[in-house]
Amino acid sequence: MTRRIRTPGLLIVSVESHWFAPLWIERAPGRRPGNTVWLFYSRRTTGPAWTLYHTEGLPETDPAVNSMPLASHLRAGHMTGTNQLPRGVAVTPTRPAAAQQLLRPQQQLRAATADAPAVTVDQTLNPLVASLSVSKTMALTDLARSMKESGIDVIGLAAGEPDFDTPEEIVEAGIEALRDGFTRYTPNTGTSNLRQAICNKLKVDNGLDYSPDEIVVSNGAKQAIWQGLLATVSPGDEVIIPAPYWVSYPEMARLANAKPVVVNTTPDQGFIMMAQQLEAVLTPRSRLLILCTPSNPTGAVYSLEQLQAIAEVVSRHPRLLVMSDEIYESICYPPAQHHSFAALPGMWERTLTVNGFSKAYAMTGWRLGYLAAPKHFAKAAAAIQSQSTSGASSIAQQAALAALALGPKGGGSPSFVASKCAVLL
Repeated sequence: MTRRIRTPGLLIVSVESHWFAPLWIERAPGRRPGNTVWLFYSRRTTGPAWTLYHTEGLPETDPAVNSMPLASHLRAGHMTGTNQLPRGVAVTPTRPAAAQQLLRPQQQLRAATADAPAVTVDQTLNPLVASLSVSKTMALTDLARSMKESGIDVIGLAAGEPDFDTPEEIVEAGIEALRDGFTRYTPNTGTSNLRQAICNKLKVDNGLDYSPDEIVVSNGAKQAIWQGLLATVSPGDEVIIPAPYWVSYPEMARLANAKPVVVNTTPDQGFIMMAQQLEAVLTPRSRLLILCTPSNPTGAVYSLEQLQAIAEVVSRHPRLLVMSDEIYESICYPPAQHHSFAALPGMWERTLTVNGFSKAYAMTGWRLGYLAAPKHFAKAAAAIQSQSTSGASSIAQQAALAALALGPKGGGSPSFVASKCAVLL
């Protein structure tokens, strides 16, 4: 038999972004033996319909004494609703005056609290973030774009961006992916087809042997660098950075709670860090050397002999790893020739190779890069990605397959690709 219980007062609860004022609660037998159903009659304060909410399996606490268990279940959404009241039931709030006040529109409820004392919010930032500088590359690029939009004739030299559009074959592959419904999440580290294609590219172009589980496809080479750095350095470790450098390297090191150690180079030495310069700055805390060849921003390309001399220094320091940023490998003017650091004897185990599709294929806006590293480091970088962005764009990955299908060296000789690119400073 149903037992009606009047509420001792009016309880306000929030369900699915609507405010409700309960008018009474009933207790009835549940559909299963031993279960209890609380019938919760209410009217939305933002709508005209009366609503009956009922939930099964709530605590046996009598709402007339303590209605909090019921309220908590209502807030959690453990109930179903109907816009029909039982026939012959009259609505009689326990306190009609309070009911009328609380059944005002939600906007009036907000206005009633407008005069509440202001609350001071603690705006403290993580010290690592508070000291972080905004990327000057992005700041200048955004400034140039806004000037162009306002009608000013500006040539932007901040971002490394080719001056030709993404090749048609790549664009069509992206469009086809959309039309074919290839728009769902991909595996965290990238599709198996793309990772295998990247392995093939690294073998043919760079003489590097990797398996698909040693490849992590990310949202751009910048993310690959950041994840590789975060996976390998510990607080207080030193990150060696030849200068001039890409502006994000030191800030990424600081964000990882590591110390950037800058090694200055000069025009007289072709902006190349010499092996003896590296040797001079190494300490027991040295953990990661970042090499960018061809270099951003100088365009300097390390020769095979120069890389071999650096590798000899690296081999004498067991803790020292190398991140080889090779995103500009296809923009390399003869007689210079690109060489992958991981291909040097004894360096594969120590090297995290970063590359992507932005420069060689003019896919800067597609946001796709990758890290190739020994499985232990690749797995760590993948774990970071799984807890941040997850996998890269499915459409961009299909387009990248078409890019790699163009052939070795980006679909042409290095000089051919370089001839199509703007001067990158």
